[in-house]
Amino acid sequence: MKIKKICLKNIRSYEQGEVNLPEGSVLLSGDIGSGKTTVLLALEFALFGLQRGMLSGAGLLRNGKDNGTIRVCLEIGGKEIEIERTLKRTKDSVAQDSGFLTVDNEKKELSATELKNAILQFLNYPPEFLTKTDVLYRYTVYTPQESMREILAEKSDIRVDTLRRVFGIDKYKALINNIGIFSAKLRESIKNKEGQILGLEAKRNSLADAEKNISEFSSQLSEVKKEHEIALQNLRNEKEKLVLMEKEISELNKLRTEIARKKSEFETTTEQLLESIERTKILDSQIIEMKESLKGVTAETIESVESALIQQQHEINRLQDMYTKLEKKISELKAKKNEKEEHARKIMSLSICSVCGQQVTQAHKHDFVLKNEAESATIEAELRRYTAMCDETSIKLEESKKNLKAIQNKEKEIGLLKINLHRLEEKELENKGTTENKARFQSRHENLKKEISELENKITLMSEIEANYKKAKNALESVQEQERRIAIKKAKTEKDIENFESLAKNLKDEIANMERTKENLMYLSRMKNWLQDKFIPVINTIEQEVMAKVHFDFSQLFRKWFAMLVSGLSVRLDESFTPIIEGNGYEIDYGFLSGGERTAAALAYRLALNQVINSLISRIKTKDIIILDEPTDGFSSEQLDKMRDVLRELKAKQIILVSHEAEIESFVDSIIRFSKDEGKTLVGKT
Repeated sequence: MKIKKICLKNIRSYEQGEVNLPEGSVLLSGDIGSGKTTVLLALEFALFGLQRGMLSGAGLLRNGKDNGTIRVCLEIGGKEIEIERTLKRTKDSVAQDSGFLTVDNEKKELSATELKNAILQFLNYPPEFLTKTDVLYRYTVYTPQESMREILAEKSDIRVDTLRRVFGIDKYKALINNIGIFSAKLRESIKNKEGQILGLEAKRNSLADAEKNISEFSSQLSEVKKEHEIALQNLRNEKEKLVLMEKEISELNKLRTEIARKKSEFETTTEQLLESIERTKILDSQIIEMKESLKGVTAETIESVESALIQQQHEINRLQDMYTKLEKKISELKAKKNEKEEHARKIMSLSICSVCGQQVTQAHKHDFVLKNEAESATIEAELRRYTAMCDETSIKLEESKKNLKAIQNKEKEIGLLKINLHRLEEKELENKGTTENKARFQSRHENLKKEISELENKITLMSEIEANYKKAKNALESVQEQERRIAIKKAKTEKDIENFESLAKNLKDEIANMERTKENLMYLSRMKNWLQDKFIPVINTIEQEVMAKVHFDFSQLFRKWFAMLVSGLSVRLDESFTPIIEGNGYEIDYGFLSGGERTAAALAYRLALNQVINSLISRIKTKDIIILDEPTDGFSSEQLDKMRDVLRELKAKQIILVSHEAEIESFVDSIIRFSKDEGKTLVGKT
């Protein structure tokens, strides 16, 4: 991995900043608090996101800002990669938002977890680090200054567990623990399977008994089937006989149905004939009486009365219309007369004309009155004439109404005669139909009598059929009962065979399952023994060998780096990877070392750890880069000079150092200077 550029916006002391990192050794130089370490924390955040207990959003986002952005450009495995992560201030905290990953100019938006997973894949870090804090990165690439000495100050058991986890050796312990859990499951499964195969021999004996019963019942079924076939043939023969006889019975039943119908019709025809004779007598008597009462009445008499009634009604309508018109004319004349009189009163009361505005004279009023009286006299004459005509019309109308009433009374009498005349016609017509029906009923009555006699003769001849049919039916029932008994016996035998076959099948399945269980039991027992007796000892041996190799390599490298930085002292590692420091033949407690010596011990431990991890996990892509945060804190001038040799020995393609020591500037290829102005970091390069 190679870091090319880190861009920060609203991150701690940075409002807007960009740091371009070349290859080789690069020094991030500046006073304490100028923003050097912020760049490294921002890089770690871009790679892995926020980490509980190690890297918080509140510690990164600039005070007073709601959003912050970090963008890092990298080269990993020949691919150009750009990572962009954002921070967002919420009501209670600062959280990381979704980010962007650009690979060879192809940009994708990813969640925080997806982004971390993608980076771990590019770096070839083991996938289990997705849900863990990034101790692998902290011990191989970048360890913050305040964390440099932590591992040396830890308790020995915590240190060993940490190193086992970093080296990946804890997987052997986890494997043994998992094998223990798996072995417990195996023992439980073996115990269950031992219970499952109990009674295997008893089931084999039961299977043999079932197969024996199947053979015996199969022999019985063969004999029963023969008997059943004979019974079925007898049943078919009896049914064929009965079918033939049922046709004759059907014919006999049809004759009986027919004769019953004929007799019913005969009785009905007899009743109808008697009713026709009686009705003819009654109608003849009624017709004679009605003809006697209608002597002298003709259709012409009835028609003349109806014609007079219509004419009289027309005359009344004419007079009524005339009377209405005369009354209307009289009303109009009376209204006209009243209008003249009202006009005359108005004229006589006027002094000034309302139209022309001139004075109305007495002469003018006199002339108007004379003219108005003449016109009123004419209207009065007309009124008398029309009143006389109206009175005359009223008298005529009353006379016509009296005449109409007389005609209507006569019309009522004629109406009764008309009804009787119509009834006479109906009676004569009914009498004619009754006479015709009587003749028809008489003919049908005689024919039915003859047909009934013929049918009774046929039924007498077929009377023996019923007796024969009853015998055949009884014979069929006997054969059916015999066939039913044999069928029941056959079905019972088949059911017994089916039950034993089902039992045998179930037993075979159970035996097969138990045999498979037995084979599986043997396999599980062999596996349990192999795990306990061979695999676990091998894993323990491998773990011990790996741990011994790691301890040896670690110790050698630790001595090498410590010897380069400190003169007059020697170091080694005990079994818990605790540094044992000796001077003049005596062990010296770590806490009694000078500040520079403690820093040198921590740096040597850190560099040894880095090289051992890189050699163990050869596939990771962070082997060519190392970041050292204030690695010379407390160093003497002599120790600072020795850092040149340390940097030369590291042989990393990109080394990033954070230091405010001026002497370091002569050891590196490039220098990036950081300064602070009014609380804001400024970045410069030399």
